[in-house]
Amino acid sequence: MAQSKQPKVDSSSSDSDKPPNYVPLPEDVKEKLCSVECSEQLEHYRTYSFKICDKLAKEEKKHKKLKEDHKISDEKILSLQESRKKSMSEIELLKHPLTEITKNLELEKAAHASTQVELANIKSCKTMVKQMVSERGNKNKTGLGFTHEHMVESILNTLPNKFNTNDHSPENEARLR
Repeated sequence: MAQSKQPKVDSSSSDSDKPPNYVPLPEDVKEKLCSVECSEQLEHYRTYSFKICDKLAKEEKKHKKLKEDHKISDEKILSLQESRKKSMSEIELLKHPLTEITKNLELEKAAHASTQVELANIKSCKTMVKQMVSERGNKNKTGLGFTHEHMVESILNTLPNKFNTNDHSPENEARLR
């Protein structure tokens, strides 16, 4: 008679609240429970614990995925670091020829500057020679007996060896090249 006094718990009414991994309480266990109220609380806690387990499983999946993403990110970072090291070593290899080119360019600039100075000196000498030839030519017209070539040669012989184009010594030939 004790069994007829206890109403059976209707567990089908709240199936939508139950998680997918929920396992219903066996009927013989339900019969052994002392009251309907206790049985309902037990069902509530069981449902709640299954929901917690379900959430925990989902969180573990998320954690595992994040861990995999982190691993992939670490691999990408390592790959980028290796790529950066390789690029830096390539840059270092390119710096050496660039330094050589810069040195050569500086030497060329210095040579060009000294050539410009020499050209300016030659131009001033040329102007001086023209002026002297002109002056001597005027004297030649007065009958001093100098030929034009003789005057130019004598003027060039008065110039320093550096500007004397009639000087065919090996040092002057090397300098003129």
